Amino acid sequence: MKNFFDTLFVIHNFTLQFCTIKYLINLFSLNHIIYLNFILIIISLFIIILKYKKKNNELEKNKTVLEENLKLLRSILNALPDPIFCKDTDGVYTECNIEFEKSLNLKKKEIVNHTVYELFQDENSYTFHKSDLELMKHGGKRLYESKFRFSDGNLHDISFRKSTIISDSNEITGLVGIMIDITQARQNENKITKLLKINEAMLEVNQSIIGLNNIDDLFNLILDKALSIIDAAEYGSILTLNENNFLEIRASRGYDLAKAKEFKLKLEYSFHWLKTNGNIKNTIIINDIYELPDADLTDITEEMKKWTIKSCISTPIIIDGKLYGMLNIDSDREHAFAEEDTQIAQYMKNQIEIAISKHNLYEQIVYLSKYDKLTGFYNRNYFEEIIEKCIQDIDNKVFNFVVFDLNKLKQVNDGYGHLAGDSYIEVFARELRERTSSLDILARYGGDEFVGVFFNTNQQSLVEKFEELNNHLKNNPINFDGYNIICSFSYGISKFPDDAVSYMHLLKIADKKMYTYKNQ
Repeated sequence: MKNFFDTLFVIHNFTLQFCTIKYLINLFSLNHIIYLNFILIIISLFIIILKYKKKNNELEKNKTVLEENLKLLRSILNALPDPIFCKDTDGVYTECNIEFEKSLNLKKKEIVNHTVYELFQDENSYTFHKSDLELMKHGGKRLYESKFRFSDGNLHDISFRKSTIISDSNEITGLVGIMIDITQARQNENKITKLLKINEAMLEVNQSIIGLNNIDDLFNLILDKALSIIDAAEYGSILTLNENNFLEIRASRGYDLAKAKEFKLKLEYSFHWLKTNGNIKNTIIINDIYELPDADLTDITEEMKKWTIKSCISTPIIIDGKLYGMLNIDSDREHAFAEEDTQIAQYMKNQIEIAISKHNLYEQIVYLSKYDKLTGFYNRNYFEEIIEKCIQDIDNKVFNFVVFDLNKLKQVNDGYGHLAGDSYIEVFARELRERTSSLDILARYGGDEFVGVFFNTNQQSLVEKFEELNNHLKNNPINFDGYNIICSFSYGISKFPDDAVSYMHLLKIADKKMYTYKNQ
């Protein structure tokens, strides 16, 4: 507007001068040509003034468009979900969006015209500042990841993407940067990585079930895998509940093995019971162990360590609807475990339960492949493996081979039913077992036939033992549904190596003697 008024002032002065000149011309009777020249000058000046005014209007219009475009650009920047900033060649902030203000918890006026080091004055800020100056010195782009503490007080994983700003004269005038928060993506990646580790661990566990000799080996393997997956884990244990309602440590890490072996804890004093008032169903995090009433804090850590357990993840192991035990993961740090750790522990618990059930099923299958279910004696197939090994391994040793046959078992089955026959078999097996040593080998050979290998004894002692057993059975009949069933058996004995040196010959000789005894 100032330019416009200046223009009017020029026109006004010129008009006054023109009127004065015209008067003088008329006054002094100047010729007509001079008069026309003055008219042309006036017209030319007027045209110049019009052009100046038009140009000034265009500049004002361009300025308005520029301001509107700048507002649009700022609106777009503020609509973006990621923090964005601009700096000049001195590393001073010149522009930023709302998300960048939020990330620093500062207003724009507090950010612009300052460097990051001036705002925070710490080592990381100084490093960022130097890095940006170095980038603007050489030009180009830079992509990197770093930790950055947002206004929420938490460290975030940030992907920084920075690029220098180049002018029309090909000079670097600053840089623009975008901060992409990849914290959730990193957490998801870590979770996926952990789940893959869990799957690998459980695959190894499931594959190892068949090859492991006992359940404790399985527990140790599972515990090792759990501790390797949960980052904050310092100690760990798997406890099982015995018939007296005490928890016993079956596998442990970070604890003294001798102390752990002797450790017994009443279920009602366990962390999980105290924390849930006995509602042991789900995986829980316990951060207030020292505040639990009646908590058993018996120190079973290794001598070089001090009992400092402050937080714990406890997950119950449920088999067939009953509490089987617990998996406990411990840390000496407060609030060491996150919710995702409980999810991992819960998944591990589910896999443990499946693995234990499979192991129990496998043990049952293995047991049935070796033992007779009714008597607990070896079955025929497994006995034949053992007797062959005995014959091959024994050096200058002797043993007696015995064949037993239950008298009139078929009549008992036909007359009283197979349950009565089963009772007959169970009573004989129990009484025979009570009269043998732990070194002796007993097996059920068939329906009513049994075999045995007896060490450290002679035939006369065996005859006396078997006759005593026969008399005991006859004098103590089985009462089945009100009926007294008298039990008895026949037997035959062969001696290794005096009678034979092969299993089949020993069996044949003993079997023949058994029938001789039966027919007496």
